[in-house]
Amino acid sequence: MENVKTNIILLPFAALFCTGVILLAIYPYRPNSIWSWIVLILVSFPIVISLEMLGSKLLGNKYVSKMSRPARIFYGVILLILVLLISALILFSADPYLGKWGS
Repeated sequence: MENVKTNIILLPFAALFCTGVILLAIYPYRPNSIWSWIVLILVSFPIVISLEMLGSKLLGNKYVSKMSRPARIFYGVILLILVLLISALILFSADPYLGKWGS
């Protein structure tokens, strides 16, 4: 029961940390409205956790560990490029809901 209480207390701090990570990643953009901020805070934690789990699944499996060092590097670079392209696509689709800091 103590573990559940600890998780309930730590979860909001983890969500705020993940929101900060996403805000740093999309800088100089920020949400425009209160609803955009609420959505960012609600989805930031699941996004960061799912990307962490996806990375561990894609990079920590038996197939990758059997690859040669140059092949693992190439595989990691290709995955990183794919993640960056998908992130850019999502950022561009969210452009109407984002403003720039100081504007």
